[in-house]
Amino acid sequence: MKTSLQVFIILLVMLMITNSAKSQGYFDEPVPFVTDNYDKQNAVLGYAFPDLGYLLVYEQQTDSESTAIVYWRYLSNDPPVTLIAEPGVHYRNPKLYTSQYGYFNDSTGIVFYEKAVGNTTELNYIKLAPDGGQSAPYALATEDSINNQFAISNNQNLMAFHSNGNLLAFYEKQTGGVPGFSPPDTVFTGYISDIKIQWDQLFWLARYSDSTSLMVSKYQNYDQWTEPVVLKTEKEISTIGGTTFLENQGWISYTYQSAEKWYINNVLRGWGEEDEFQLEIENDSTFDYDAFATWLGVKGGYPDLYYCAYIKEILDAREVFMNYILLGGNEYFQLSFLGTECRNPRFYLGEGAGFSASWGYLIWEAYVDGHWQIYRSRAPIGSSGINEQQKLEGVSVSPNPARDFVRIQNSRELDLNIKIMDMSGRVILQTAAKDPEITITTSQWPRGVYILSATSGRKTLTQKIVVE
Repeated sequence: MKTSLQVFIILLVMLMITNSAKSQGYFDEPVPFVTDNYDKQNAVLGYAFPDLGYLLVYEQQTDSESTAIVYWRYLSNDPPVTLIAEPGVHYRNPKLYTSQYGYFNDSTGIVFYEKAVGNTTELNYIKLAPDGGQSAPYALATEDSINNQFAISNNQNLMAFHSNGNLLAFYEKQTGGVPGFSPPDTVFTGYISDIKIQWDQLFWLARYSDSTSLMVSKYQNYDQWTEPVVLKTEKEISTIGGTTFLENQGWISYTYQSAEKWYINNVLRGWGEEDEFQLEIENDSTFDYDAFATWLGVKGGYPDLYYCAYIKEILDAREVFMNYILLGGNEYFQLSFLGTECRNPRFYLGEGAGFSASWGYLIWEAYVDGHWQIYRSRAPIGSSGINEQQKLEGVSVSPNPARDFVRIQNSRELDLNIKIMDMSGRVILQTAAKDPEITITTSQWPRGVYILSATSGRKTLTQKIVVE
């Protein structure tokens, strides 16, 4: 006879198998990015112009006293390349930067990193040459104690570093025909626990004795930064996220503690408005997470497409889970089933995935076969949030605008799950059908704009309809 514990474990396993078969948004099954007999962490993904293409850059431990920076052209068959390594030195926290102004015309990209020796941290960078070579290291700033805080914005050519209690910001410039970076400007002084740059806004967490504040300053060209503004103050704020996709313009996410629980909140800043978009998830400890959205509506509207990836403990493992929101529909699912420790999820844009779309990548670390390896899952992300290749063929909606009815043409007689919501996210109609023509009566609906989604498998048609 099975014990209660055995029955409970069997039910949990069955639940996991069931969940694995459910929709996972548009992200595919996790696969290893790079696996070898080295521990890896802090991987970043980016484009280094045509000569080198897309690079995966990461920190790799060589021994207990040393860490190297390695990059890999992941769309090629080339082996990984060690950018910099030295016995007794920790090179860590790499970030890939590409010059938008063309000042560094002898380079296909720049890798920023920290050099940690004893109690001193230097912020350095190395230029990658088109022929696969590299420059000597250049130093930008030195910190007397280890703090591991710096941030980069590719689209606005801005950088920031926390050095000796000062938040220093600088930008790409050319002096006397020589490419380089400006002398750092002091934006803020105090204890800082996290830094992010999103477009022309610099965000940071300022810690005080009894609270933490999420703060922002905006770059106004040529050494001009606005006075710091406090966006939110909580008892405890742990990390800032949501800055790696270009579509994130106007908003930032953060984790905070309330009543001994941890939550994820988003702050929208744009169009003269400021609003919040809070997730309905909580955790006993601080979230290891990241998030992105292709659009975040003003005044409480849902984003067109939103993903939050976070680590959650289940069955003695720490797996990757996702909160997935598409035009008001909210879903939680488990992405990884590796049965091991996972950590540090981060979103990045990758190569093209069809017309007006790119592959969006989630990258994280998983402890497999005695080493921390880099895993990934990807989804097609377009300017409208959904790749055209993922939309349903043979499904169309008319008339639009509508008065008395909306007709869905389903020429391939697919099994469709149909949902219609108003702009507040309230579900007006939800049904399933596979008829070649599906008619929905709208004569009693209030005038306005509605969101119709028709899903078959992992493909979806999403369309705004106007009822007159």
